[in-house]
Amino acid sequence: MQYHRKVYTELRFPPETHFLDSRGEILRLFWPNRFPQWSLENNLVIKFFDGPSEHKSARILLIEPRRIVFSLEGQIQSAAFLKEIAEITVSLFKIMKVHSLERVGVRSHYCMVDYSFKELLLKKNPSPLFFDPLLCDIFQTKDGTHDYSLVLQTDDHRVEIGPMERRQQHPNLGIFFIKESIPEEFLYVDIDQSIKNTTKKRLEDDLREIVKTLDLHFDALRQYVRTSLEKH
Repeated sequence: MQYHRKVYTELRFPPETHFLDSRGEILRLFWPNRFPQWSLENNLVIKFFDGPSEHKSARILLIEPRRIVFSLEGQIQSAAFLKEIAEITVSLFKIMKVHSLERVGVRSHYCMVDYSFKELLLKKNPSPLFFDPLLCDIFQTKDGTHDYSLVLQTDDHRVEIGPMERRQQHPNLGIFFIKESIPEEFLYVDIDQSIKNTTKKRLEDDLREIVKTLDLHFDALRQYVRTSLEKH
């Protein structure tokens, strides 16, 4: 099953000292053939997007002297995402003299629609998917728990997961710009993975490995949720 998701990649690198002189060439590289819209902020941030405005766009590319950010939203295949970011960086790095990267990160926000919001709150409010029932009893209120989320973080990896309803207008929903495609209720999964201090030569392999890890972790979480709900 394909899920609505938004994927970001951020590439950080030492300051590109020729960036100001290269802005016109960068603009011609991506506009209008790859992106129909663009904007320039403070003479330092070039934004390309494919909708009527940045906040109504599924594809956004941001280029600065020290970083590049590309995001894609929809029912995204990881292979398509990797193909597009590879095409962007190969052509862009012919203009920008980037040789080393301080950080390569990919963050993916998923809307998992296999279960309803209520299903995810059943059994010990919240369900023992993520919490020991005894711990749930300690914090149990008369009306039960109405929502929860779990965050796990290490130096280069972060996971947040929890049930969500679109009508909640939760702050995390702000990352999605294609509002009409967000399900009414879903399990929100946010996975962030990165590596530090790599090279332009290794970039494609690094991104492929990071995205592979994200997909494996998402599949493992999905299987864990399915198995736990079936048990309880």
